[in-house]
Amino acid sequence: MWFSALIVVVCVVEQRGLVSEWRNLVLLKASDRESAKARAIDVAARYRDEYRNGDGELVRWIPKAIETLDMFEADLSDGQEVYFEPREIEPPDTTVSLDVSFDLAVSPFGLTGSGVYPRR
Repeated sequence: MWFSALIVVVCVVEQRGLVSEWRNLVLLKASDRESAKARAIDVAARYRDEYRNGDGELVRWIPKAIETLDMFEADLSDGQEVYFEPREIEPPDTTVSLDVSFDLAVSPFGLTGSGVYPRR
């Protein structure tokens, strides 16, 4: 089966805090919803990144949540991103440090309405 997951990734910059949030819709191949949840967490981990920007500040991209998980009935590519939504955080949230971490397993795994659902 094919699923889509909406993965939220945040950008935290040294001395400035949380400055940006991305929303990425990716495709997942899994045998059932529980397997799709685990696969979504694995794919979200790929978005973790760390580097120094042009100003020499340490930047970390950190997966924050998996907001939705939808099922599809089409032949798609596993892990394929199908949606992206950058969001700037203004003003930056200075309470978020570079050491922030989020537990993706407690994400809501809601539905976007973009998949196929059994009829009731």
